[in-house]
Amino acid sequence: MNVVGRLPADEQWTHFYAKAKEYKQLDYIFLSKSLADKNPGKPEMMRKGLAKKAVKYTGPRFDEVGDVKPVASDHAAVYMDIELQ
Repeated sequence: MNVVGRLPADEQWTHFYAKAKEYKQLDYIFLSKSLADKNPGKPEMMRKGLAKKAVKYTGPRFDEVGDVKPVASDHAAVYMDIELQ
């Protein structure tokens, strides 16, 4: 199960392609059904390193990030706390 699907559709994007100004989901967290059932939370995205041209993200950015370059990455880190017990 792709737990990124638990987020609203307009929040599932993890990648910004500047040349085409496209936002897509290229990064995932897959859990088995059993593990997903035991972990009903939602994943989070770390978009602070995306270029400022990724205007869909309006939150804080790392100080060094520019309009196109430099950037930390063109992908947002996807993370989630998971209980294994």
